[in-house]
Amino acid sequence: RVAERGRLLKDALVQRKIKARRVRVIVPKNYVMARMVVLPSINDEELAGMARFEAERHIPFNAERHVVSHHILNKLGVEGSQVLLAAIDRPIAQEYLDICEAAGLTVESLGVSSLSVFNAYAAIAGDQLEGKVVALLNIGSTYTDLVIANGGVLSFTRGTSVSIQKLLAEFAAHGRQLATSSLQEIDVLDTRELAGELAGERG
Repeated sequence: RVAERGRLLKDALVQRKIKARRVRVIVPKNYVMARMVVLPSINDEELAGMARFEAERHIPFNAERHVVSHHILNKLGVEGSQVLLAAIDRPIAQEYLDICEAAGLTVESLGVSSLSVFNAYAAIAGDQLEGKVVALLNIGSTYTDLVIANGGVLSFTRGTSVSIQKLLAEFAAHGRQLATSSLQEIDVLDTRELAGELAGERG
């Protein structure tokens, strides 16, 4: 399986003329256990030491089987720092690494999809986050990320297996065959019916 996926990845990069060989891999949130905590420090080295200890308290993981890491979300001053703790099953992480290696790629880091969604949005529209509660929804081919940010700080993440593939399968089960390219044409909400319901409520 790894060799086949590595070959497919390598072929896809060649077809798209992508020559980069150093990559950062994004792992779906539903493969990662994560918790947000406040740690009593703003020093990066101290936080790194605290993160492992706190992960053992907040995340049910096996030290021999899981890879544990952390990400500093916000430094609060005297109150400490908001930190995202994360743990992933080592065999899952290793499979991603092996696929990339089979494709001739060097992995610089593994990231969590929900955090990457937030970082991408913050990079292009950071001014829209300040002082607001913002919800981000990334519906992917095989999984979906829900992210909520409060005042520009990540405050909630959730990953689910609800996806485009499942959506297409549901339509197919009801006799409507759709291609992925047609998804933007779907009216999930019938605006005429909604208007009728609203008119009825006003009456």
